[in-house]
Amino acid sequence: MLSQAHRFIFLHVPRTGGNSIQNYLLPFSEDSKQIRENHDGINTFGIAGPVTPHKHATLSDYAAVVQLSDYKIAMSVRHPIDRALSLYFAPIRVLNGARAAQAPFELDAFNTMVRDMRPIADFVRIGERIEMPSLVVRYESGVYANIVRLAQFLGLPTPENVRHLNAGEANQRDTIQCDHRIARTVRRRFAEDFELFGYA
Repeated sequence: MLSQAHRFIFLHVPRTGGNSIQNYLLPFSEDSKQIRENHDGINTFGIAGPVTPHKHATLSDYAAVVQLSDYKIAMSVRHPIDRALSLYFAPIRVLNGARAAQAPFELDAFNTMVRDMRPIADFVRIGERIEMPSLVVRYESGVYANIVRLAQFLGLPTPENVRHLNAGEANQRDTIQCDHRIARTVRRRFAEDFELFGYA
């Protein structure tokens, strides 16, 4: 998401609380919501605008069309294991029929999904180098706290209330989070993310 008026870029890494953040930032951006057939317009939506090609645009996408030094850049991140499980149990995967809400966890399906996930590092990679944003907010700090911090960083009004949008099935996720097979798969796939963002 980009704002020419307020000179900011927000990088929305999937499953990091970014829907709530983008919903807050929309009035300050030239981007707009894109509602497609499988979107409800509240928890699920696309984002596009004059510069932003899609909701999960990377820093490389923006670097191709604007001078990055003219913008304050922020992003949201999340522990890679929790992020992967959040995607597996995401409402969009449940609602589109890919997996029933109460279906047992399938390790093979999870491993396939993880192989197709984009690393967080890719969102800040330009060619061969990593360009860290000025502000990195962590999902673990809480959606409201992150938006307050982001608002202060960007000089925007502090929101009065914030909804946590597009939340996944935490109960199912929490029961299998400590499975060593899951940890092994995720740590191998996202080793760079663990190191770059200081996750243990």
